Amino acid sequence: MYLNDTEYGYDDNKPQLCFAFEIKKYSDQRWEVRMHYNDQIDRDYYGSGVPKQNLPSWSPIRNSADLSSFDKYMFGGYSMFQNWIANTILKQRINKRGSIAMVVIPAKTPAYDYDPLMKQILAEQLPLFTVLMYIVPVFRFSYRMVAEKEQRSRESM
Repeated sequence: MYLNDTEYGYDDNKPQLCFAFEIKKYSDQRWEVRMHYNDQIDRDYYGSGVPKQNLPSWSPIRNSADLSSFDKYMFGGYSMFQNWIANTILKQRINKRGSIAMVVIPAKTPAYDYDPLMKQILAEQLPLFTVLMYIVPVFRFSYRMVAEKEQRSRESM
């Protein structure tokens, strides 16, 4: 296949495709659609039309939405391309006028907020634990100083 060739994208005689699609009709109820899009992630991430496909769609580390990927799906032509294919299949299926309206709604995510338990610990408990942590070393230091004064060991030297 042209896209699987090892020289794809590296040879000027085999330029990169913008997009391609393949529709297989197995029955009236079963269709298979394959969309080939320029997602050469290792060569040109910012110029590709779709986000990186080898990364998971959700990250537990990120605290905000991945707007760059959303913009690529929204304005890179992918959504319109997918809607166009769905409308083509619909028209072949029902043999009448009909259309599927495309609406893109980003997934609602909860607002990022710090853990309330950690807020309480840092604001109220941390100073107490800091003081408690230094009680033993300060006690030992002051006890040894008082013991030294009582014994007058330095004064005799």
